[in-house]
Amino acid sequence: MKKLAFVLSTLAIGTVTASAADLAPRYTKAPPAPLAVFSWTGCYIGGDVGGGSQRQSASEFTIPAGFDAGPTAVKQDSTAVMGGAYLGCNYQFGSNWVVGIEGDWTATDLKNSATAPNLFLNGLPVGSGGVSYNERVNWLASVRGRLGYAIAPTFLLYVTGGAAWANSDFPALTPIGADARIAR
Repeated sequence: MKKLAFVLSTLAIGTVTASAADLAPRYTKAPPAPLAVFSWTGCYIGGDVGGGSQRQSASEFTIPAGFDAGPTAVKQDSTAVMGGAYLGCNYQFGSNWVVGIEGDWTATDLKNSATAPNLFLNGLPVGSGGVSYNERVNWLASVRGRLGYAIAPTFLLYVTGGAAWANSDFPALTPIGADARIAR
């Protein structure tokens, strides 16, 4: 019986010792942090605010049969605040090639007016007043495709091409005596 008690007490002490060893802190080296992999793949949306300027020329040379009017011409310059939004998506394939598409829309307040004399070909005035030109660019928009090559993870060389649109108004008013004619 004494032998059995000795064996059981030895097993009990060994078990307690083994359990205590399992509770002791283990010092191990932390696994290395994963490397960040940069990719140009993804979509984006944004806004922009800035300034714009324009230069526009206008001329009118409409001579009805038997009417001896000379041409008129004006140049208009304007600057204004502009702002809008853009969005696009890119896809990186292979190891470094990137394709994408982007579109934007910008509101403008580019506007100006000018007046030119309304003269006959011989230099005499046609009625009273002159030719009044008013112009306004309301908005600009574009859609472009992109093809690029990432020469470094965060440096992309690319070419882009697409289409652009502008919405503008350019009325002209030519008073001739009591009559007026509006050209758009």
